[in-house]
Amino acid sequence: MLRERVGTFRRLAVEHGTPVVIGAPVPLPRNPGLPGGLYDVFDLVGSVDTGDLRFAPPAKVRTVEAWRDRVVDEECPLGGPPAIGEGYVVTGDTEDDVIVIGDLSLDVADSSVYYIDGDSYRFYCIDGAGLEEIEVDEFAPDLPTFFTRYVFGPGYPRLAATVCNLRAYQTRKHRYVAPWMTNSREAHPLIPPPGRETGRMETWFDHAAAEAAEARGDWTTAIAVVSEFAECYSQDFHRHNAHLWHMDLLARAGLLDELADQAGVDVHARRRLDRLLFEEGRAGELRRRAEDGDKTALHLLVRLLRAQGQRAAAVRAPADIDADRKRA
Repeated sequence: MLRERVGTFRRLAVEHGTPVVIGAPVPLPRNPGLPGGLYDVFDLVGSVDTGDLRFAPPAKVRTVEAWRDRVVDEECPLGGPPAIGEGYVVTGDTEDDVIVIGDLSLDVADSSVYYIDGDSYRFYCIDGAGLEEIEVDEFAPDLPTFFTRYVFGPGYPRLAATVCNLRAYQTRKHRYVAPWMTNSREAHPLIPPPGRETGRMETWFDHAAAEAAEARGDWTTAIAVVSEFAECYSQDFHRHNAHLWHMDLLARAGLLDELADQAGVDVHARRRLDRLLFEEGRAGELRRRAEDGDKTALHLLVRLLRAQGQRAAAVRAPADIDADRKRA
């Protein structure tokens, strides 16, 4: 399927002027220390640039010697994985006028593709060295699946929303949709619209009514409209992004009890609740959540203490909380 989709997008770039640049294949020497999916992808595409994200094999995997002689950062909690893609923003007219947002990494141990934001990465490097678990956004079990579903498939808006912070659920003139997605659906049936791969008919809800209610602060109406359509981790990215919207609405409405109830079983509710506590400067509640094992709360607690000028407390917090949990 990946080969077919690459061929489709190459043709669309010519026929429709779609703003995606696909480079010629890059012959990589086989290395038993790297996942085979790396070659399945880059034997087809040497690079991909969508305007929001760009992908290419990193220098450290282009030769066996480069991988063997690579410098491994001992401070990196993830073991220095190769970055196969990055989000970016163009700020000017030259090649240097670019800000890189974050890397998409390939886990060489289990072949999965994941993303960790810069703030979280710095936290794990500086303050979270003793933590046994690291939270990341895992997209796919291997690189071919990632490219099929998230680069050349219906999952792209979720990918862009996660890495580039683009709110894919917004509608009308504010709604973010990858420019080539519409063309590809009109031009070729290989790329199904969201929902079709699940065998379920697409169901739309009234975006305009939800946005209008949100704009006037009518949280009850906005939450009712959005929550009925929302579905966490749905293969239909519209439903998944509606779920993220739902969690954001709960936070903005001040419905902390409802958000906390969902946080016990929903990672997005938990992260949104932690962020709300951070934004409101509620260090005590963040500490209680961190003591219960919430790594995001610990991360944000350390950031909050630093922002409040309590640098010594920020340095002690991870070790103190870990010691308290072990005594409990």
